[in-house]
Amino acid sequence: MQTILSKVQRWCEQHDLSVNPTKTEMVMFTRKRKLINFRAPGFCGKELSLSHQVKYLGVILDSKLTWKPHLDHKCNKAMVSFGRVAELLETHEV
Repeated sequence: MQTILSKVQRWCEQHDLSVNPTKTEMVMFTRKRKLINFRAPGFCGKELSLSHQVKYLGVILDSKLTWKPHLDHKCNKAMVSFGRVAELLETHEV
């Protein structure tokens, strides 16, 4: 992984592009409970931190690919919307 990240960094430098390493997230997709001998790779002079989930194109992906965080987020968002509609209907009753 470190080799690929170094190549990406060199390519970005060659093409006058910059990457903000503090906004770069890393998720290990695995069902294992513990990651043995894992060393976080570095990118643009910063060590990447390991996250348990990431949002990509509006989809929340967790490290075990269970879909639970994404579905919880969508259900909560729908419940808030339903609550707002109910409030509007109550205030505009005929």
